[in-house]
Amino acid sequence: MHSKGKNMKIIKLTILFITLIPISLYSEEGPVVKLQKRLSKGKNTNREIYQKVKKCSQTKISKITIPYSNNELLYYIVALKDIPIGKVYLKINKAGDSEGNIHFRVLSKAKTNSFFSKVYRVNAFFKDEFSLPNFSNVSFFEDVTEKEFKRKTTYNFSKDGSVTTTTEKEEGKETKKYSGGEHTMDFLTLMYMIRGLPLDVGKNYCFEVFYHKYYWSVSGSVIRKERVQTPAGFFDSIYIEGIAQRKDKPSITKKLKLWISDDEKRLLLKGETVMNMGEVTGYLAYVKSGEQIRDEDIQIDEDEDSSDSK
Repeated sequence: MHSKGKNMKIIKLTILFITLIPISLYSEEGPVVKLQKRLSKGKNTNREIYQKVKKCSQTKISKITIPYSNNELLYYIVALKDIPIGKVYLKINKAGDSEGNIHFRVLSKAKTNSFFSKVYRVNAFFKDEFSLPNFSNVSFFEDVTEKEFKRKTTYNFSKDGSVTTTTEKEEGKETKKYSGGEHTMDFLTLMYMIRGLPLDVGKNYCFEVFYHKYYWSVSGSVIRKERVQTPAGFFDSIYIEGIAQRKDKPSITKKLKLWISDDEKRLLLKGETVMNMGEVTGYLAYVKSGEQIRDEDIQIDEDEDSSDSK
């Protein structure tokens, strides 16, 4: 039973990570780590650390570009210790409303392959809408199946930073409201926002993300530029190190390394993090854009297996 619980947690984090857990942009010697080291020598409490971290929840950005094209489709291979365990698709398209406001819709699907599904099967769908120019969330929805467990949740983000979730379960709907945030966004909105930020070496950013009951302070530092290879080819990249720190419990952190293409497209090329079972890496496998891609085109076939390689 304990093993099943561990596997569930690992799969959740894997999916969140590659869709941009989710959630992790930070230098190992960045401001929060230095702060914790300094405070640990004195009598400061975790509560005091939390208050200081909270001030770093947002970075004001004066200029953000939009590097992604309409109907851009990205496909990733996710590997655990160099063994492919699943795939992720991301599609974004531009839309507008009756008042002339511009917003983007993101669809994402993630699924474990037949090899890893024997250990733990996951099939997840996410739908996100955000508006420009402030990357404010219009809506966020997830439909996740983990083995025999199913969950459908709608997230409503308010201007005051609070988030209301409505989850559909077999036993009925459950609605909860969470407070304590500022300009909070979901992890998919953050991922697309990062692609448009100025990413000069030495730049530091802090943002706030809400996902599955918790607020996270997501901070990152641009470390260097380097050449990388993925199944999609060779790229000049911008290398970022980061961390996501839970605002209610700062001792809980998730580290991540990201590589973003150093060109006008600013593609998320590769992401890497360490979990209980080992190193998890997501690799960009191919890109499609500038064409009419239907929503059905991001289906992950049932018979896909572990024959894929990086």
